Amino acid sequence: SSSSDNTCYAYDRSARRYNVVDCVKSRMQVAQEAVNGLIDSTDDIEFGLARFGGGQSGYIVLGIGAETDKAKLKSIVNGLPASGATPLMDSAFEIYRYLSGGSLYEADDFSDRDTSIDNGSSYESPFSRSSDGTLRCENNAYVIFMTDGDPTSGTDATSFIQSLTGSSLSSTEGLL
Repeated sequence: SSSSDNTCYAYDRSARRYNVVDCVKSRMQVAQEAVNGLIDSTDDIEFGLARFGGGQSGYIVLGIGAETDKAKLKSIVNGLPASGATPLMDSAFEIYRYLSGGSLYEADDFSDRDTSIDNGSSYESPFSRSSDGTLRCENNAYVIFMTDGDPTSGTDATSFIQSLTGSSLSSTEGLL
């Protein structure tokens, strides 16, 4: 089903079956509301934001801590489109590169990425020390994927991930 598909399933206990019903909200609206609720319910958390890049990889829209105004952060989340493919594996690999201070994988193809976190070829890890020696971030990061669909496309990073993990990974397995 597509991201604009508003089909839902409601369980009818008496008939012991699921019925197809029209949804009031799209899957993307539900996902955005869930992320907005997370933003609203947390304090002292620095958020970053990455997005899927259509049919290829993903990229960092906001580095960790780049936007502290919750209303602005939610506005950006609400403005994310539900279009294109869901390249989950390649996007996760791009986020790994950012967190580890590695080179840009495919993010340099996107003009609306957060360029304040890279030098054009490599990321500055949010875990690196600032010029005065203090840590920019704590030692923990949590990645939450907000998606309105199943993982599709974006399997270019398979061999890179296999070399990192030392395990076999078929291109259809992704990170699941």
